[in-house]
Amino acid sequence: MKQGWLMLTAVAGLGLLSACAKQESAVPASPAAATKADHGAEVIIASEAQFAEQVEGSKGVVLVDFWATWCPPCKIMNPILAELATAYAGKMTVAKVDVDDNRALAERFKIQSIPTLVLFKDGKAVDSHTGAMRKEELTGWVDGHLANPGG
Repeated sequence: MKQGWLMLTAVAGLGLLSACAKQESAVPASPAAATKADHGAEVIIASEAQFAEQVEGSKGVVLVDFWATWCPPCKIMNPILAELATAYAGKMTVAKVDVDDNRALAERFKIQSIPTLVLFKDGKAVDSHTGAMRKEELTGWVDGHLANPGG
């Protein structure tokens, strides 16, 4: 019986780590704080104009992470995405959009749960994934898109 309870607890915990439902943040996040954070080679998107320029106006591949500071799965993904940004520098850009600071972008892309990763090629969204991913899963997903120039 005890083993069954532990299994149920572990499975429930995994569900909590897969994605956070979009909700109102109790503490408003500061765009200034996000842009000052050390994100290595990642691009912090602070406005719709910057998104239009650096994601939709970009030639090549951009991986956009829609996230929030209060989201535990997002916190798990942050170092993985930072590593990815460094490892794929020159092949792909990693951009981060805080959904609390950029509500219009989150609504435009119909972000219901976070983290949601949206892959763009030449300014067009071509694929998305919601929830936390292991580094191996993420690199496999990205590599599949980088190997397929058409989509």
